Amino acid sequence: MSLLEVKNLTFEYGTGKFRNLALNDVSFSLEKGEILSIIGHTGSGKSTLVQTLNGLLKPKSGTVCLDGENIFSSTELLKKARFRVGLVFQYPEYQLFEESVFKDISFGPKNMGLDNEEIGRRVFEASSFVGLRSELLGKSPFELSGGEKRRTAIAGILAMEPEILILDEPTAGLDPGSGRNLIENLIKLRDKNGTTIIIVSHSMENTAKISDKIMVMNAGKCEMFGTPKEIFSQEERLSELSLGIPQITRIMKSLKQRGCAVRDDILTVNEAFVELISLLSRRENL
Repeated sequence: MSLLEVKNLTFEYGTGKFRNLALNDVSFSLEKGEILSIIGHTGSGKSTLVQTLNGLLKPKSGTVCLDGENIFSSTELLKKARFRVGLVFQYPEYQLFEESVFKDISFGPKNMGLDNEEIGRRVFEASSFVGLRSELLGKSPFELSGGEKRRTAIAGILAMEPEILILDEPTAGLDPGSGRNLIENLIKLRDKNGTTIIIVSHSMENTAKISDKIMVMNAGKCEMFGTPKEIFSQEERLSELSLGIPQITRIMKSLKQRGCAVRDDILTVNEAFVELISLLSRRENL
C-alpha cells in the first residue's frame, strides 16, 4: 500500500460560464521517502493539486488516500491529514504573524496538543535544520531578512514533523546559494527521517537533481509521470508544453551532436563532470 494515493481527482473553480476545470481526473501514488517534483506552465493546476493533498481544497470528485484511508471521508481523518501533510506555500514569509520567531515556529506543534518540552525540542531542531540562528528565536519575525523569514516559515511546518512535506516554489526569490542549500537540506531531511517530499518547481535543474519522480501538469491533467530520465528524454513533448530540459542536458546533447562520445541523458552537473573526465581519460589512453 502506497503512503499517498490520489485517484481520479477533479476540482472546479466557479460555476456555469465561469466554470474552470482546474484538475481533471488526476491519479498518482507515492511511497514513503520518495521525492516528487511537479512541473508545468502557469495555470496548469500545480498549486490547486497540492492544496487538495492536505485537505485545504476539497475536490469535486476523486480521493486522496493516506495509508489507504480517504482523508475526505471524515472530519477526524481530515484533521489528522493536515498534521501529516505539511504545506509550505509560495512566499511563505507572508504568512508569519506571531510576535516572536519561536512562537511562529511553535504554532503548529501547539495545535497538535504537545507539551512545552516537546514543543521546545521541535522548535530548536527545526530552526537548526533550516539554518536559523538561535538568537533570532526571540525576535519579531518582521525584523528578519527575507531569507530568514523563509527559513522561519519552513521551520514552522517542519516542527510538526509531517510524513509528507509539500513546498510550492520553495526557491522562488532566493539567491542561488540559498536555493542550493535549501535543496540540499531537503535531501538530508528525506535521508534522515524518510520524509516524502513534493515540490512544485519551475527549475528544471533542481527538478533533475532532487527528484525520484516527476509529474508534468497540463490543463489540469497529469500529462506525464515518470523518472527524471524518462521525462527529460521527451524534449520535443516538453517543448510543446512550453517546458524545457536542464541546461546541462542541453549542453551534453550539443556535444554529442558535434561528435563527442558522451551520453546525452545527463541530468546534473555532477553527472556531466564524471562523464567528461571519463571522456578525457579515454582520449589520453588512445
